[in-house]
Formats: sequence, C-alpha cells, structure tokens
Amino acid sequence: MRRPRYIFVKQTAPAHHFFRELCEDIAADDAAIVFSDMESHQSRQTLYIKGPDYDRTSAWSRARSWIRFLFSSLYRTLKVEGRPTVFIVTQPPLLSLLGYLQHKIRGRPYVLWIDDVWPDVLVRRGLRSEGSLVIRLWRVLNRITYRSAAHVITIGPYMQRTVQPYTRGDVPVSVVPTWVDSDSVRPIVKAKNAFAVRHGQTEKITVLYSGNMGVTHDMKSIVEAARSLTYRDDIHFMLIGGGAQFEWVRSSSSDLPNVTVLPLQPADIFPLSLATGDIALVCLERGIEGISMPSKTYASLAAGSAILGICARESDLAELIGDCECGTSVEPQNTQAIVDALLAMIDAPEVLARMRRNARTAVETRFSRAVCVAMVREILEQAEGVAVGQPA
Repeated sequence: MRRPRYIFVKQTAPAHHFFRELCEDIAADDAAIVFSDMESHQSRQTLYIKGPDYDRTSAWSRARSWIRFLFSSLYRTLKVEGRPTVFIVTQPPLLSLLGYLQHKIRGRPYVLWIDDVWPDVLVRRGLRSEGSLVIRLWRVLNRITYRSAAHVITIGPYMQRTVQPYTRGDVPVSVVPTWVDSDSVRPIVKAKNAFAVRHGQTEKITVLYSGNMGVTHDMKSIVEAARSLTYRDDIHFMLIGGGAQFEWVRSSSSDLPNVTVLPLQPADIFPLSLATGDIALVCLERGIEGISMPSKTYASLAAGSAILGICARESDLAELIGDCECGTSVEPQNTQAIVDALLAMIDAPEVLARMRRNARTAVETRFSRAVCVAMVREILEQAEGVAVGQPA
C-alpha cells in the first residue's frame, strides 16, 4: 500500500460498529492504517493491525489492557512513515495521550473522538471523589491532550458542553452522532420478519429492550412495568441482552406471560430482532447525562421503533427524542411513569405510527452512515491544514 494519509486507533470495534464503517468509507478513497482488535489483514488501501486482546474480567485486567494497548499502538504508529492525521476514539480513555505523543514526537495532527467523558464517569458513579489524586491528574491529562488536538468530536450537545472546559476554547469541539447503517437496519413488516414470526409477535405491540443489562440500567422498573401490564394481551415485552442483570431479569420475569427474555442475538439476526420492536426502551442512568449517550438509540431509530427513553430530562437522549419527535422520555426508577408513557403511545395508534415514521426519517436525514461519515471526513481534511493546538 502507498504511504497512509490517516491512522485510525480504537481498542475494540465490534461488528457493525461505527468505527469499522468509518475506516471502510474513508479508506475507500485514501490509504489508511487501523489499530484495533480486528484481525490483522490488508483490504484494498487499508492495513489492519490487531492490538493486544481486551481482558474484561476485572477492573485491574481492564486497566492492564488499556495500558498494553496504549503502548502497543504508540510503538507501532511511531514506526509508520510520513505525517498522517491520527484519528483516535478514546476507548480506552487514555488514548488521548497517544495523539499528544504523536504530535510531539512526529509532528502529526490528531483528532479525538470522545463518546464517554472520563474521568467524569468515575466521579458521577461515585467510584472516585472529585478531589482524589487520580481524578485531578486525569483532568490535567485531558486538558493537555485535548488542547493539543486539531479537533475534538463528541456525540451530543450536553457532552459537548462537558468537554469544552477541557479545551478552554483553544480547539473546536464538534458534535457528530454515532450512526447506524440504515441499509442493514431498517423497518420490516412483522409478517415478513422471520424473528417476529418465530416469537409470536406479528399480532402484538412489541416493547423491546435490546442491549447490555448492566448494574446501572433500570431493569427493575422495566420488569415491574411488564408485570403491571399483564392484563393487556396486545402488549408483549421482549428483553434481549446480557450483562450483570441478565439472570435476574430472566428469573424475575419467568412467571410473566407477556415477557420473553433472550440472550444477545447473532449479527445476522440483530436487524430482524430490532425491527420487531414497535417501541424501543433505552436506559441512561441518572447522573451520566452529559458524559454518555446510548449508541443503540440510533439502531432502534433505523428500525423504525418509537423510543421510550428512561433518562433525566436534561440529557442528550431526552433532547434527541424531543427534537426528532420520535417518542417520549421518563425519569429513571419510576415504574408508573413507564406504564403511563407506554399506554399513551399504544392507545393512540396514529401518534405511535407518526413517532415511528419520524424515527426512520431522523436516521435517513441526520444519523445515517453517509451523513455522519461525511461530517468526519470534513473534520479530518480540516485537521490536515491546521497547526495542531491552534484554533481552526
């Protein structure tokens, strides 16, 4: 391959992930090198180099994996010839240091994509105090590395406001949502959807939860809402996922005839399972607004599902739902609010139908792969001509 124009770095990139799609689309026109957990290979103008495996078994193993990936990717990227622009998704969050060192050692401009704001995540979840040495040092690292970037990207207006104090106005901070491939995930009539047919959903209003069931997700309120709606034969809950609460969800709902609990579905089934949901439940834990945004929201929009956001009113998720008029949101830990919101949508079929149309329209016009990749491409092209650390 010819000398690369770009280097892309992110530790993990699951199938159908925006990072994979970005690399594919950008590299269709320009040579690039990608460092991630994808298997090493060369595809057209792109060289993929696999980094160390990510060990999720404990907090310490995660930290070790972060550090190993940081130093491995730093060593390998410094060996690359030329002055490519470095695009870094800050997963792990220490990867902003990679960009800073690339700039200082090799004079390369770098762009940071921040989809979870660390160390704010640790503070908001009560895992570290604001005054702890780790948090203070981490904030200093953020200020140094963010202010030396050519551009910083984050995924929502609330997150943008959280990140801006780190840059102090020295670097542009743009909002680019994580996107979904709207060709692979799209609405499917239930009668023609093999997944919906197999699970008896063709004559039901399906309320779908699809994704991680972590300790901070409000699964208890969802299960209790299902319990409150057992008298409605037309409503069925499908809870699909994995994580710390999965077994609790399965055991707690085992006596409910209106609930189906399934593990995460294979990649080829995923678009079918998403398209089964008339209403998609999306959780954002209290206190995390402004530093995280559930990326699965966009996949549910692409499938034409109305969104019931279980989140704070002042959050990127609630703002998206309101702007797109594609659903409604309720505060976490409020079972009755979930029940009332679901019934308000389900018992007004024309309103639910409009929300579902608006969801798909929002993806096609604002959150599609084509629209968002074009935004990133423009930022990368601007970064090439900007003196690093100076305003665009």
